Amino acid sequence: MKPSFYLHPTISYRSIEKAGISLELFIQVYFRFYRISAKRFFKYFGTFVYTEAVIYQIDEEYEENINNKNFKSEHLQILYDFLHEKSLFDSEIEQEILCGMQYYALENKMCQNESFSFEEVKLANQHKCFDFRVLHRLLYKLANVPYDEKLIAAFCPIEMLGNISDDIMQYENDEQRNVYNTYRMIIKLYPNDSQNKMQEYIEELKQMFYDSIKILRWRLRLKLYLYYKIGFILYPMPKIPDPILKTIG
Repeated sequence: MKPSFYLHPTISYRSIEKAGISLELFIQVYFRFYRISAKRFFKYFGTFVYTEAVIYQIDEEYEENINNKNFKSEHLQILYDFLHEKSLFDSEIEQEILCGMQYYALENKMCQNESFSFEEVKLANQHKCFDFRVLHRLLYKLANVPYDEKLIAAFCPIEMLGNISDDIMQYENDEQRNVYNTYRMIIKLYPNDSQNKMQEYIEELKQMFYDSIKILRWRLRLKLYLYYKIGFILYPMPKIPDPILKTIG
């Protein structure tokens, strides 16, 4: 008997649409870095699209239930079942998914005006990238090569900086929707110095990247450094906007 996800609808159009946007970036960065032809993406099309779409479905549900601390998405089990069925599930991927669940718990806490720390904001920003880390590991699994944990870790600050860029651009919209946004949370913590604190955090992530590539083999170090530099030349960090008074209140 086939699992339910084979025959029954489990994800929304919106989730598929958002997954497509993320996967375009994933192909541009990760496939090119590993010299995998974009044509080969279609060999794994179903796995990548379904995985990312289910994660976005989970994300949408948690945002819709931001006022409910006890909410648990049923799609989490669907994601587990799918990865098990495809023989792609392992302890490392499970840990990435659990980091995502911790992100949703932090989002709920911060958006309900409970007290939180800057370290928790940093942790939320790190865990918010869990979908790309799941996809990154799936790329290794599908290519049947062992994980390069040092390289995966070196991508982490790049992913976090990408989140920051998105959060700056989406700040006003996220403020209206009352969902997690790194800049929103920094404003809550430092209403009189939020732009400086945000810039300091950006510089901290840049330094984290430079530190993480030091332990890579020199060819990989140079290659990832060039990807990093070219990426932020093509897509520079947006200007940090003035804080909205509502956030401060």
